[in-house]
Amino acid sequence: MSAQQRSPAHRPEYRLLNHADVAAFRVLRAQMLADSPESFMSSLEDESVLSEADWSARVGPTDDALIIGAFVAGELKGSAGVFRHRGKKATHKATIWGVYVHPDLRGKGAARALLAAAIAHTRELAGIRQITLNVTASNTVAFQLYLSLGFQLCGEEPDSLCIDGKFYADKHMFLRLVDAVPAPAPFQHQA
Repeated sequence: MSAQQRSPAHRPEYRLLNHADVAAFRVLRAQMLADSPESFMSSLEDESVLSEADWSARVGPTDDALIIGAFVAGELKGSAGVFRHRGKKATHKATIWGVYVHPDLRGKGAARALLAAAIAHTRELAGIRQITLNVTASNTVAFQLYLSLGFQLCGEEPDSLCIDGKFYADKHMFLRLVDAVPAPAPFQHQA
């Protein structure tokens, strides 16, 4: 390994994004959607209509949403977002979204570090019992990473995305943050 690769200036720094990072996140988001369109539900066209307020709200952080960023020499090179579900019946769940690492950082542990930080921050959100995510079925590297972090497969959705007439399946995964709740005892008729 070269001295340049070992230098602290070239090692990623991981931290929560904040409102000062909105412009950098917009650039990274456009890059991820162009680089890996099959990995994200949004498209460049979808996000081109978002207002500055939309972007600021997305970046947060808030009590219910956050984005972890990977910075190299001050440049945002990766992200992993988390949001709590809003509906009253689902506020115990959070979803990881927008996981992306610039090609320069792939295979170097950056995605694992981003996800570990996102999971750790999610554990601090009051009342969250599990984290969900979707991963494109053909993205075996990401799928294996999620499995290695404790996520479990709970289903696959065919034709989840359609890009230029080509369909992509998504795998649905979850990570329990609390011990599994035992199943209730079977009903016993009282005579």
